[in-house]
Amino acid sequence: MRQILLQAYCTARLADLPSLVIRELDLWPSVRLLLCPSTKALTAPTWQRLEDFAAAGGTVYVSFFAGSTATQRGPWWPNLDQRFGVRHHLRYGLVAPVEDDEIVLTFEQPFGNLPVGTTLRMRVAGNEHGRAFLPVEPVEATVIARDQHGRPALLARHVGSGQLLWMTYPLEYFAATRPHANPDEGMIALYSALARETRAAPPVSIRAPDIWCDRLVRDDGTTFLWIVSERETTAVVTLEIAAGTELLHLTTGERVAQPLELPPYGVTVLRLAR
Repeated sequence: MRQILLQAYCTARLADLPSLVIRELDLWPSVRLLLCPSTKALTAPTWQRLEDFAAAGGTVYVSFFAGSTATQRGPWWPNLDQRFGVRHHLRYGLVAPVEDDEIVLTFEQPFGNLPVGTTLRMRVAGNEHGRAFLPVEPVEATVIARDQHGRPALLARHVGSGQLLWMTYPLEYFAATRPHANPDEGMIALYSALARETRAAPPVSIRAPDIWCDRLVRDDGTTFLWIVSERETTAVVTLEIAAGTELLHLTTGERVAQPLELPPYGVTVLRLAR
């Protein structure tokens, strides 16, 4: 669990998403998107709480995980079919093994910033227990993306004013169990699309896994943007900025033009005005 959560956090940070790790019994903050990466089991009240969160307008993303041991393999998801709007084809105690070396997702619905026809590739890893997927057929759910065999991979079930999104592959587990997984371009693109699909994307981001940015909001509302380069050479970067957002010089308050130049391993701090 620790490795999977750490990998999901790394992916979110590489997608410039300001992530917060919460526990099942915590008071959940007011957010638009909840991620449950490669999840084998949650308590029954938590599953209902997730559905209630979606019904109130949020989005929940859950990816399948059978577990990494031979003991009680398979998901502990109460009311799986009804909750996610599918009919699963698992056999008790057995897994549906992933025999490919990579998963190729093809989107048949527009999703976030990914148009129809987009393909994402993720490498497969893990042992014979965790290297498994969840075979399903949609009943009430909508298929957003399929794998290279035409099987449903990313599905959505609309609940109230929100939605339950779920992935039939344990993508975070795959990445967490192989060396040199990061930056995982396919997973970064998927998480970035999740944020844009749910209007949870930050006002400023950058498409470069070795350069990241994040905001710091002071008590008086002043917002600072930190841009950190992990590149050993000079970096010339262009930020993706939401409409109505401006970059300002930290001390003069003048508008800052793009692209920006950062020295090797450089850090730049700007102000954000919206």
